[in-house]
Amino acid sequence: MMLIGIAGRARTGKDTLAGHMINRHGFVRWAFADVIKHAFMMVPGVSADQLHGDRKEEIDPHYGFAWRVAMQRFGDTMRGLNPDFFIQVAERALPPEGRVVISDIRFENEAEFVRSRGLLIHLRRPKAPAVAHHISEQPLGVEIDDVVIPNTGTPAQMFARFDELFCMWSFLKRLDAPRARA
Repeated sequence: MMLIGIAGRARTGKDTLAGHMINRHGFVRWAFADVIKHAFMMVPGVSADQLHGDRKEEIDPHYGFAWRVAMQRFGDTMRGLNPDFFIQVAERALPPEGRVVISDIRFENEAEFVRSRGLLIHLRRPKAPAVAHHISEQPLGVEIDDVVIPNTGTPAQMFARFDELFCMWSFLKRLDAPRARA
């Protein structure tokens, strides 16, 4: 499996870049938060648009809270029970072959999970709008083998930066791969 994870604050372009990777390079998207979103889809009256995009910030008139806060607290609870819960779910859920992008690396153990199997990209967008403070929105440390992509221009510019990086990384992975002996 070729695994790439994307880290960055909210609204830095993580899902936008993941979409490009899917459309241009044949990746399959997976996200730690999808585990929580799937669970919350079982709640009567909750729609997908309340768990994705801008509506997750809105107070639900029936339940009296924003779903973003509920998802964060649910994640906190699961990590409190088992810090590696979401890692263990990923180990069971990710396909053994192919190209996979995890579009929501937010915690150091998630970053280490990706680093041990592939490449971690940090997206930086200095002008990204601020979001509510939560531990999941704190920046992760950049390690020596990580890559930082500034997202300071258009999506096309971010895609071009990634495409160049992906070409080099794919080439290096081929050089490093064990060779079949005749």
